[in-house]
Amino acid sequence: MSDLAETFRLMKEHTKQKKLSNLEYSTKLLTDKGVEFESKNGGVHLIVSHNGVIADFWPSTGKFQIRGKGYSRGVKNLLNQLKVK
Repeated sequence: MSDLAETFRLMKEHTKQKKLSNLEYSTKLLTDKGVEFESKNGGVHLIVSHNGVIADFWPSTGKFQIRGKGYSRGVKNLLNQLKVK
């Protein structure tokens, strides 16, 4: 296997592990903060509801959309926008 192919394989594995880590951390943070959510597709997509606001959240990438608004990123940013303390 060439050095370039090996580097690509390692980068791909790192990305996969990072997404899994993000998914676990973000889901646990929402649970710890008492934020209600409905899990879809094995936890890859969460429908989050808090204070009458509904957001679609993809915890592996951190991407979210408060319904009716644009997309943004970051679980802490999501918590701030939902006004979770």
